[in-house]
Amino acid sequence: MEPQLPSYSPSSSSPPFSTYPGQDERTLLRTEGIGITATGTFTKQCGNISITLTEQEDGAEVPVYPQRGVVAGSVDFANTSHICEVTLKFQGRLRLSVTGSNASTSDIKILNEAFVLFSSTENSTCPRSIPFSVIFPSTFSDGTRELSMPPSYEVTFTGIPGLYANSEYNLKVVVKYSKALPWNKQKNMIVPLFYKPRKRPPQPMTPTIGFLSSMKISPEEWYQTTAILKSRPGSQLSPLETHFILPSVRSFGLSDRIPFHIQVIGPLSSLRTFLSHLSTRQLVGAELNRPKDPHVMIMSVLILREVYVEVNRQVVYKHCVVGRGELRAIPPRCDSSSCNDSDDREEALDWEGEVKCNDCVKVGHFDAGKVAVKEFLVFSIQAGLPMQSTDFLSLRNAVPISLVTDTWNDGNVYDF
Repeated sequence: MEPQLPSYSPSSSSPPFSTYPGQDERTLLRTEGIGITATGTFTKQCGNISITLTEQEDGAEVPVYPQRGVVAGSVDFANTSHICEVTLKFQGRLRLSVTGSNASTSDIKILNEAFVLFSSTENSTCPRSIPFSVIFPSTFSDGTRELSMPPSYEVTFTGIPGLYANSEYNLKVVVKYSKALPWNKQKNMIVPLFYKPRKRPPQPMTPTIGFLSSMKISPEEWYQTTAILKSRPGSQLSPLETHFILPSVRSFGLSDRIPFHIQVIGPLSSLRTFLSHLSTRQLVGAELNRPKDPHVMIMSVLILREVYVEVNRQVVYKHCVVGRGELRAIPPRCDSSSCNDSDDREEALDWEGEVKCNDCVKVGHFDAGKVAVKEFLVFSIQAGLPMQSTDFLSLRNAVPISLVTDTWNDGNVYDF
């Protein structure tokens, strides 16, 4: 007698899932850093043809995609008569130019994929809606090496030499019609795409309790650089030692307020003279904050962006300020052992503050070979011209940092 298999009944369908809890549910654990997928659509229409892209923010003017983002949607037609072929082209281009006496341009294809969505055969008719799905590649080849795909980015610097850089992406739909039509046998439709690869710092910044409060508890959370503020030749004053201190991670989100600490150490006589010339006011529009008053020295903290472009073996670097810090003086501490008027006694003056990238900056650092963007946190003390009017020379201390799209978050957030 053959064994009988047990009877089976169809399993019940899986319960519906939602990003947010229902009225009778509670969130016990939530993992931050995982973006919530947008549920809106983006549609562009041109005559008989329209392109719809899914998973976009409602009202988005341009479709936005992260690294390895899936560009999914459909090509739709109001009328499919006489359509014999539909091709989807996924394109990316890097345009670079250098202006000046040796002006030169370069046009590099970094993405060039084509997919035939429909090709007519005998008695076949083009469907009114054709779905598609393509993926943003993470790298491209410049002929010698694999490089990360650059984000959508455009910048222009005038001057001699000047530079222009533009990385752009788009979808292009090419519709071919049968030869029976007397008019144009081909129509093209282009949808620009904004490529925004996301990244966050590898670890959080130092707690916002300030350097002086946390240096004994967690000194490893801070990164320090030292530079000497030299006195001008012929001055009788001793040079001053400056310490520029910032979070050790040195990687920050575009929206982060980056804390920093400044300490100036030296003989009391040098510090007094230094303070008599010092100003911390911001000079709007002055890249290096050089004061017009020759008797004034301006201390500042800036986020400086460096743009590098190479075109036909010509290399051009340009710099611009993308963030200015706010400085606050910390009152010096005074005790019975240190409060005396000896000019030779060494003392320290302290400032603290924060610096944030300008809101208009949407792209962080990247390196695409022929074009690269880097950032520096710059602590400077700028003397006016002529510099002989002050007792100290100028100082500039630049620390490499990286700006990334996202800020750090804790990872696990408990909602009880």
